[in-house]
Amino acid sequence: MNRKPLLLTSFLALFFIIQTAFTFIADKDFVGTWNFKAENVPEVYQQGQIIFELKDKLEGQFVIGTEKLPFENVKAVQDTVTFDFPINGEMATGKLVRTDKKLAGSVSVGPEEYPMTAEKQ
Repeated sequence: MNRKPLLLTSFLALFFIIQTAFTFIADKDFVGTWNFKAENVPEVYQQGQIIFELKDKLEGQFVIGTEKLPFENVKAVQDTVTFDFPINGEMATGKLVRTDKKLAGSVSVGPEEYPMTAEKQ
């Protein structure tokens, strides 16, 4: 009896389980409300909140005053979260790295990149 297919299948199943567990742990680390500050952006976008929720998957949005900008394609890998969101008719991309209860990174809109930081409430 050839055991290679069984061994390979077992290895792939174990890899999938471990990957799923690490993704869930990474997602959980971002859940909550974060107060952000952005640099070199119009005053209305300089501060607000980022809210991450874990439903079937990690979801998020910017809340700036009464405006909500929901995220698309939210992905958390280890201490980094990436996401896309529409703003002023363009698609923007965010990338933030978590260190304890702080986030640091940037948002890119077209060729422009805007630094931002956030702290968990």
